[in-house]
Amino acid sequence: MVMSKYKNIKRLTYRLMHVAEPGDTPSFMVDIFIQILIVSNVISVILETIEPLYQPYKLIFDSFDLFSVIIFSIEYILRVWSYTEDPKYKHPLKGRLKLIKEPMLIIDFLAVAPFYLIQFVQIDLRFVRILRLFRLLRILKMARYIKAMQTLLQVIVLKKEELFIGIFAFLMVLIFTSSIIYIIEYPHQPDVFSSIPATMWWAMAALTTVGYGDMLPITPLGRFLGAFASFFGIAIFALPTGILVSGMIQLANQKKDHQSLCENCKKEISSKSSTNKKNI
Repeated sequence: MVMSKYKNIKRLTYRLMHVAEPGDTPSFMVDIFIQILIVSNVISVILETIEPLYQPYKLIFDSFDLFSVIIFSIEYILRVWSYTEDPKYKHPLKGRLKLIKEPMLIIDFLAVAPFYLIQFVQIDLRFVRILRLFRLLRILKMARYIKAMQTLLQVIVLKKEELFIGIFAFLMVLIFTSSIIYIIEYPHQPDVFSSIPATMWWAMAALTTVGYGDMLPITPLGRFLGAFASFFGIAIFALPTGILVSGMIQLANQKKDHQSLCENCKKEISSKSSTNKKNI
């Protein structure tokens, strides 16, 4: 009898921790509450950086942060506890170890970890400020509820190798451009282009085509290279865009093929099966 009640509570918790299915009002209310709390946390973190606003209401901000950490911690614990109801994580130990390595569970953990780290570890005040800004990671928890964010994360995972190649190509161009412009400009502007790392600031501004007036080549060859870098930067930054777009098309085609296959084999896709495939 006790075991039966335990199972029922666990099953109910598992259902509440999932993104709500149509008609599931309790789960829907939990989803709305968590989403409102996430958005409120992001707004709170932003407002805290306004010192004239933060100092008079410090107690309110800190109390809200404590309340949020308690809620998010309970949410994390309930997910880890109840997800053994999913056949994919049914083993009490191995299933949970597998679960906590999932991207969304890692985000859930990082959303509360800085708070506990600050409480139990002696940390420099400047580092504390940085850790507190990590609370902005809580906005990534919205990926569980927003289909567009889920799709974007799936595309990034699908095209991770191509994206890595694009980032690597950009870094190679950045280093090469910085090195050449340093060789050309250093004899004429030793205080401005003082080293290759210092010149990387100029190269980054040129490659991203935003430009900045604190570092400017003055030699004809340096200016020619600057113009070339700005032009080449457009092509470099078009790479990730093209990769992501192709990934979205590929993902859409995969989903379309999967739906066609299910229709051909005459197997019904149940809402429960669909839910289990959602990000946890």
